[in-house]
Amino acid sequence: MKLVMSEALRHMAAKSDKHNHDGWLPFFVHALDTAAVIKKTAECYDLKNSWQTICNIKKNEIVKTAVLLAALHDIGKLTPSFQSLIAHSLPDGFAYDGIPRCNDFLKRSASPHTMAGECILIELGISDEFASIVGAHHGMPPEKYARKSNMESYPDNYFGDPPDTDFWHGIWEEWLEISLRIAGFESTEEVPVPDKKTQILLSGLLITADWLASSSDNFPLLALDEEPFGEYDEGRADAAWKMIGLTKPWVSDVYIAGDELFYERFGFYPNEVQKTVLDIANTAVKPGIMILEAPMGCGKTEAALMAAEVFAERSGKHGVFFGLPTQATANGIFERFRKWSEGQSEEFYHSIMLAHANAYFQPAFANMPKQMPEVDTDGDKGLIVHPFFTGRKQSCIAEFVVGTVDRMLMAALKRRHTMMLHFGLAQKIVIIDECHSYDAYTNRYLERAIEWLSAYNVPVILLSATLPASRRKALVSAYTGIRPENIVFEKDTAYPVITWSDGANVFSREIEYGIGSKDVAVERLPEETAIDEVIAASGKGACVGIICNTVRKAQMIADTIAERHGTKKLILYHAQYVMPDRAAKEERILKAAGKKSSASDRYGLVVVGTQVLEQSLDIDFDLLITELCPMDLLLQRIGRLFRHNRDNRPEQCKNPKCIVVGTGEHDKGSQAVYGKWLLMQTEKYLPDKITIPGDISQLVNDVYEKHDADTEEEKKAYKEYTDNIEIKKKRAGGYLLGRAKGSRFDTTLDGWLAQGVKDAKAEASVRDGDPSVEVLLLSSPGNGYAEFLPWVSEGERIPLFECPPEKICKKIAQQKLKLPGVLCRDYIIDKTVDELESRSGAFAAWQDSHWLNGELILLTDNEFKTELNGFMLEYSKEKGLSYERRREE
Repeated sequence: MKLVMSEALRHMAAKSDKHNHDGWLPFFVHALDTAAVIKKTAECYDLKNSWQTICNIKKNEIVKTAVLLAALHDIGKLTPSFQSLIAHSLPDGFAYDGIPRCNDFLKRSASPHTMAGECILIELGISDEFASIVGAHHGMPPEKYARKSNMESYPDNYFGDPPDTDFWHGIWEEWLEISLRIAGFESTEEVPVPDKKTQILLSGLLITADWLASSSDNFPLLALDEEPFGEYDEGRADAAWKMIGLTKPWVSDVYIAGDELFYERFGFYPNEVQKTVLDIANTAVKPGIMILEAPMGCGKTEAALMAAEVFAERSGKHGVFFGLPTQATANGIFERFRKWSEGQSEEFYHSIMLAHANAYFQPAFANMPKQMPEVDTDGDKGLIVHPFFTGRKQSCIAEFVVGTVDRMLMAALKRRHTMMLHFGLAQKIVIIDECHSYDAYTNRYLERAIEWLSAYNVPVILLSATLPASRRKALVSAYTGIRPENIVFEKDTAYPVITWSDGANVFSREIEYGIGSKDVAVERLPEETAIDEVIAASGKGACVGIICNTVRKAQMIADTIAERHGTKKLILYHAQYVMPDRAAKEERILKAAGKKSSASDRYGLVVVGTQVLEQSLDIDFDLLITELCPMDLLLQRIGRLFRHNRDNRPEQCKNPKCIVVGTGEHDKGSQAVYGKWLLMQTEKYLPDKITIPGDISQLVNDVYEKHDADTEEEKKAYKEYTDNIEIKKKRAGGYLLGRAKGSRFDTTLDGWLAQGVKDAKAEASVRDGDPSVEVLLLSSPGNGYAEFLPWVSEGERIPLFECPPEKICKKIAQQKLKLPGVLCRDYIIDKTVDELESRSGAFAAWQDSHWLNGELILLTDNEFKTELNGFMLEYSKEKGLSYERRREE
């Protein structure tokens, strides 16, 4: 591409080699690299079609507008402040004499090139709305009022000192004219004025293109003796694009999903719940939000994935995000999601991501191919993990994403680069599983994220065992904008039920449940008597599950049972194990109590665990013992009882029974987790028999919707409950992104992410509760070496004062576990972290590993004990991490 430009513009620099000082990139080359990438990306993702119903820009101007943004995104580097700064990283004598130099600035840092670019474009007559995208292209838009006065307050940053206004104005105007011509616009009057949501999407696209174009692997720097003759080699962009290797977007061709296609996808025909979901999906004109409430184990996942195919065809979306409450639940569904994703194309490769912090420790994900074959053959298809999408901020741009729901919740969080997440999610169908699992704090983020997804016409599918009617209405309201009080259901306690919107209309349909109901006997017993029942039942061959509310209680009960029952058929499972031990426990539980477990595997087995049993594993108990917990979670736990059809259950367990302990006097640990009011309400409305699924909705609504506090104790508990909800809502508001509609006076990105959260705290900021501290656990025999726990070790001795090899570093990073909550309370956590960091000097060299950088290490002695912040910690393969408060001598 031949460009006519002045000598001065040709010699303006955009990048330099900061390390070797032997390379540079002219401004116009990087601008055109970025323009080429953004055009190819927009065409690859077919944005002119997929954005035409979202954006306020004409279909034929979407790509042109993106190209113009890319060409202009670094115009703020055409300033004396930036050019004098970059000159320091180039050799003496390299600078072109025709560019005025200035080395004395009042405050150079007051005008970063992003803000300067925005100010320059406004000065040149470009709309504030368009210019604000340039101001935000490093992920953080400038503050509103700081930008408005920047050029006036710091004129030397823009014009030099003494000022050379004509020169710099001339350079800006020259590059603007070239950029308009490249993009296909005749003048600034033709440049569209994007609305807020269009600015956000274009900003996400621009940041993506800029990151790709800024990689020297894709676009190498030029040698210092390579003259910029004003020509742009388009072969450079073609070669880079081939190297980048983005996959083709997924295009669903499923207009109607029937029984046979369902069978082809999943290997079985749909049940009544799944058929009803497909019937609604097949008749939707403008799919919006769908909430499926149905019993545990009835195939909600498959129903959602099949509906996603139909919704993608109707809405023109090109991917799926599947969000789950925990890393364990995300890991558990990954293989099913991968198999479904593999069936979505007969001729192209697509990208897939497991999106959470420990994804690369999951072999099924870590071992997937990272790039398409170099030789393209007809019929090539499959899934790859594209390297660009492995970054946390890019992960949701991949076509198929399964991960923790936090990734989607952060679309409602004020933090740097939020627009990249919006760009990724706007192309997708979003599925959220177990949406009943969140408290008032997280629900604010969930509702605000849903509001933004609605603005992008993203169909949202929410899955739950059951929801209180008020929560269902709040979620529908977030998507549709209809006030909750104006959403009326024929029957609030219908169950199983699907609630959905089609355009501006909201519907609800109760499902004829054809899978048969089960009556579960509920017995309230003291803890000691319940343990007697466990010993008796397991002694006669029953597979028994015990679910506790805290790790400490689970460990205590497991100890009691071990003393009386032995440990051979006892498994303790909770969240405070190192990752290899937790994975081994999961595998053992699934083999012994999972869907395919045999009678001999199950015989006499006792599994003691915490909430991880109610959420993450497909397991089936003959008898269930549970601590009292809120009704919806209690029903979720009961879903692990008689989960699968078996003909060989022990004689005394032919009918399902759930024993509830902790009634009467509520355990302090349980109150700390769930609050007193919900425990009192659950105890009040807990019947002696529960019919599944018929009673589910009524019981949940009784607990959450009835506020019948009679005694003084109940009134006090209810006030604490409601006060806590308001506190959580208020606390969530601190970093909550503004409304999707916004104000008519708030038309640009300026200030959009003001007072946001830092990246390191982003995921924690969308969840409430006590903060947590994760450590990497190793033992140390002394003498300057560390070792893995013996059952994990292969004989490695790890020197403390040098960085271990890559393979060892990765293995060390897998020894991760959370410290007990008692060490992480608000009043003690800083001291805990300080003490861990004070010991880190011995591991300073380990920080050179990307696996270990920033991690906290906890070393035990040879008996796997250590002291930390006033507590004695002990780790064992059987019990995990336990603690005792250290007594003062």
